[in-house]
Amino acid sequence: MADELPTIDIKSVEVFQTGRWNGDSYELSDLQAMVDAFGKVGFEPTVKAGHEEGQEQGAEVRRKLFGTPALGYVKRLYLTGNKLMADLAQVPARFGQLIKSGAYKRISSEIFWSYLDEATGKKWSRVLKAVSFLGADIPALTSLKA
Repeated sequence: MADELPTIDIKSVEVFQTGRWNGDSYELSDLQAMVDAFGKVGFEPTVKAGHEEGQEQGAEVRRKLFGTPALGYVKRLYLTGNKLMADLAQVPARFGQLIKSGAYKRISSEIFWSYLDEATGKKWSRVLKAVSFLGADIPALTSLKA
């Protein structure tokens, strides 16, 4: 279609690593748990701009009416050393250009602890919920490659 929104893929993105972040400790086994749960929990982790917490209240009404659009999806999740890596797909090309230009160069991952998959009844210790690209905000984890 001529009016289709062009998208791009972004490969080998550092999205998380072992350490202590926001008061929680993450070992290599926690990262491996996220890899193990990937593709088995009934949803694909999304790509987002920023975090929901702390965004303007006026946006809440729009979010309830229209939902929050995904700006891509995590298509592959894997470990390289002590880092959690992701391949991203279906990122709108304009947003991808903003990422590559440095407007959204910091990453902050959102992680479920003790996630219960209600469809299967299985409980997962750690599940990647979303990968958020931050613009002016500083993430808790600042050692990831921009």
